[in-house]
Amino acid sequence: MSVFISHPGLQHSHQLALALHEQELLQEYWSGVPVMVNNNELPIWFPTKYAQRVKTIDIPKKIRRHPIIFQGLLRAGALLPVGISRSDYTHRVFHAFDWWVAQHIKNLKPKVVICYENSAYHTFRAAKEIGARCILDAPALHHVSAAKLKPTLSTSYIKEINRRKDEEVALADLILTCSPLAAESYVLAGTPIKKIKPLNQLK
Repeated sequence: MSVFISHPGLQHSHQLALALHEQELLQEYWSGVPVMVNNNELPIWFPTKYAQRVKTIDIPKKIRRHPIIFQGLLRAGALLPVGISRSDYTHRVFHAFDWWVAQHIKNLKPKVVICYENSAYHTFRAAKEIGARCILDAPALHHVSAAKLKPTLSTSYIKEINRRKDEEVALADLILTCSPLAAESYVLAGTPIKKIKPLNQLK
């Protein structure tokens, strides 16, 4: 089996990628924040503050890809004029990463594609076209439950963000949640319980 993982940032994606690599299941791992086997991988000009986010992990460089342009775009968000939503901008960058990844799926032809919330919409659609299984790693509550617990500021892009989240859930063959509570929030939103797997579950 060949598994492809992508994440526009990092979160815990590198840990999952390493676990799959150790089982010889990882085909490719693409992330916006790079990981490295040793410090020699980083160029001299690499910003110190950014380098502190880089994790050292034993995944060969030949099966990794870390496009720096998306992190550059995220950093450029600090220059946005007052009144323009930083959240909307960040999500647009994540969506651009998702679109970029999707352009390569047909050539890579993985059997399983693992993506993260807010960056799976285009990638899952491309994966479905080649018959790949789609796994959504959802580290937060479903957006409906999350909004009830902590109301979010309404922005011009929020409807599109949530639309994509809903489509990612619909396309996923399996959804990984961080807890039974998070899993329940997806069930309450109408997601079939059979395709939800909470990872942090008390025995």
